[in-house]
Amino acid sequence: MNRAKAKFLQEKLAQEARAALEMGGSNAPTEGYARAITLIGKVWGLNDSDANEQFDLIQQDREYVQRVEVGDSEPSSAPNKDLALNWTGMECIEVLEGLFETSIHLNTLNERMEMFNLAMVLMECQSMTEWIKRTEDEKSTRGMVSC
Repeated sequence: MNRAKAKFLQEKLAQEARAALEMGGSNAPTEGYARAITLIGKVWGLNDSDANEQFDLIQQDREYVQRVEVGDSEPSSAPNKDLALNWTGMECIEVLEGLFETSIHLNTLNERMEMFNLAMVLMECQSMTEWIKRTEDEKSTRGMVSC
């Protein structure tokens, strides 16, 4: 994986953490995403500033959600209203592939399990099984469908 793809992976995980806050409230767990962002940077030699930029965005959204929860901000003023949108099938696959590619370069079972567990969470929250099913157009074709 090159650095640009690793940085993309960090960004996607930060977006997912921010969406978790938007949908689950300010106490939604984001630690797994933050840990993965750190491990990706470690494995692929990214600058700490790349991870810190993502952590700052997550923290900004947490603070925004906290303000909404206490009535100090309007929900319509969300920093990024598109966060809760599901990824495309290709985005799901790219992120999962990136997590597994990163995990094979990690030195400890615990770190590899953290990446695996996050991949399982993402498969569920991004409805990976729905992306695997064929679309209406694909159902009308016979044989294999290429991606």
